Amino acid sequence: MATGTKPHSPLESSDPNLSGKMDFFVRMVRTGSITAAAEEVNLSISTGSRWLSDLEQQLGVKLYCRRGASFTLTSAGQCLFEKFGPISDNIHSLIMEMGNFVDEPQGLVRICCTPIFAQSVLLPVINAFNRRYRKVRFSLDINPYGLSQYYRYDLIINAETSYQPQENRTLPLVKRNLLTEPFVLVASAGYLKTRQPIHRPEQLQEHTCLYADSLTHSRQWAFNEEGQVRLINISDNLEVSDTNLLFDAAKMGMGIAYLPRYVVESSVRSGQLVKLLPNHQTAHWMLNLYYPELKQMDQGCVLFKDFFLNTYRNMLCNDA
Repeated sequence: MATGTKPHSPLESSDPNLSGKMDFFVRMVRTGSITAAAEEVNLSISTGSRWLSDLEQQLGVKLYCRRGASFTLTSAGQCLFEKFGPISDNIHSLIMEMGNFVDEPQGLVRICCTPIFAQSVLLPVINAFNRRYRKVRFSLDINPYGLSQYYRYDLIINAETSYQPQENRTLPLVKRNLLTEPFVLVASAGYLKTRQPIHRPEQLQEHTCLYADSLTHSRQWAFNEEGQVRLINISDNLEVSDTNLLFDAAKMGMGIAYLPRYVVESSVRSGQLVKLLPNHQTAHWMLNLYYPELKQMDQGCVLFKDFFLNTYRNMLCNDA
């Protein structure tokens, strides 16, 4: 080494987001997974994984070791967690305090929402939000295929099934699950009086089935038998694009529907609809919220996203 040259430090070439990456590491340790930490800080999982790799490379030390779905901290990782954890907490407390000095938010929030969720949940939340923040405007697209044009929206509420998930893992979006419900096979008592009873899923092919592409994305309904997914082809005697219309058609006695439990449970309790094949396990319907990483969202979008998640969480607690 030349005379007068200082030893190289791994922090000399640090990027300006070093503290953010250390904060992400702290959150990963506290939540127990990269996925949960990514949700907390509004990052995609791929970005969160890259941040951890960058952090280890920049610090020049190994911070943790993977063991299947879990991980263990190295001595360096434990040191970083213990020393930076309190700093991270202080930073977030300061950010919250600074929010008290922000002017009234404004701007446009562009939302794409699957039809089944828009009227019953999303619209009331927007109404409550606008009572508090009157300068924020909304553009609402009722469309079950928002992920195919994700760049047009700030928030996407999208549904998929457990047996045919949409190709969304590579999208540069944060994903948060809102609801996971089993599908329920239902029909009206009036319809069942005029048809042969159903004891096996294959018998559905002999019945009038009501189909919505926005729900299952194919003319197949799934049943789980001994750990294997079994797909039953249906004849779509009635195809609709709106789930609420399909629900109404089932109540009118027009045929059998394969719908998420939360949509039909009150009608089943009241006797307006009858649950079919109750001993057969169905697939699950998953409703997810997608949005860009926090740095790509303006103030009004971030504020509404947080308001929506908090309000929806309270709705679920009140219904429990």
